[in-house]
Amino acid sequence: MFDTCVAFENFPFDADALHNVTDELTVTAFDVVDATHYPLYLVAHVAQGRLKLVISHRTDLFDAHAVKAMGDRLTRVLAAVTADLDQPLGRVDTLPLNANEKLDQQRILELVREASEEQPDLPTDAPRTPLQTLLTELELLTGAAASPDSDVVELGLTSITAIKLVRRMRVAHGVRLPMNVVFRSRTPAAVVRWMAEHQPVEPTENGSTDG
Repeated sequence: MFDTCVAFENFPFDADALHNVTDELTVTAFDVVDATHYPLYLVAHVAQGRLKLVISHRTDLFDAHAVKAMGDRLTRVLAAVTADLDQPLGRVDTLPLNANEKLDQQRILELVREASEEQPDLPTDAPRTPLQTLLTELELLTGAAASPDSDVVELGLTSITAIKLVRRMRVAHGVRLPMNVVFRSRTPAAVVRWMAEHQPVEPTENGSTDG
């Protein structure tokens, strides 16, 4: 019935107390065996003062390489967040890395190709101006309400979602918007000003020109 489940359990547990349950009984070790019907699930818990992450999965749906990539990506995000607790989560880049801790160019190209082939479902009453399109798509991609002066990074736009954003702007208005312009401009209003200065905007279906 459900594809996703989030469970939070918070209860006191004293591992040291198990070592001496009674004068005649001592627990030297224990393990927990758990299972769900979900294709993949993540368990996070604290053991001996350290955060432990365990990913379990169905081998007929996920291979070991894919699951390891998920775990590595999550580890990088957590390490980046804890390295600078004041940085907005939107500034944490999650682009895939290879075994040498360098950007995985092949995987990035695959992500770009997937985003380029994606056909965005624009509503029938699609916004007519580039600014309206930009605000609508930012809200769809980040889940946050966007205004002309919003900071796209603080909204949660990432490298991956930015690829989809520039694709959708090209489909809606015929404008080739470089991804670095989005992050350099930082606000939708500044992005639209760049578009007006550097590229003409194609007319909409009703024949009027956006601007």
